Amino acid sequence: MPSGDAVPLVLLSNDDGYASPGIRAARDALVAAGAEVVLVAPENEQSASSHSLSLHRPLRLRSASPGVFALDGTPADCVYVALHAAGRILPRRPDLVVSGINHGMNLGQDAFYSGTIAAAREGALRGIPALAVSAHPSLDLDPVARLAARLALRMPREARPRAPLFNLN
Repeated sequence: MPSGDAVPLVLLSNDDGYASPGIRAARDALVAAGAEVVLVAPENEQSASSHSLSLHRPLRLRSASPGVFALDGTPADCVYVALHAAGRILPRRPDLVVSGINHGMNLGQDAFYSGTIAAAREGALRGIPALAVSAHPSLDLDPVARLAARLALRMPREARPRAPLFNLN
């Protein structure tokens, strides 16, 4: 993060669930790198949910701990709800959306099915720069999380109609 910048607000999500080891490592690394983080992720694992949204049932959001919310919906639902909850979840519009760290890689055609990438894509569709992060299950998550945090906080953070979306594996 360049000196003199305001503390960036990161909306963090995933498809493995709000209590997964990957999202906990990502949150810890982003906070250690100087970001303010609000986590909104599925109540339960939602791998391969792609970019589906829940349209025909009410969604239930619960606060799991300060700054950590669990939603009984898809990863794209999580980002959508966080961005449209009129100040109930986020203190302001986030500077970045980060999704992950996913348990397993999202390469090739898997990217079309990935809930992890869909959560990041939902942010980018709303004009917020976004990063999806996935790692092979055999890797230690802490160095992956530190790398992801460094890259995320170096991304351009200006809101724009065509925000960048990156997929890190």
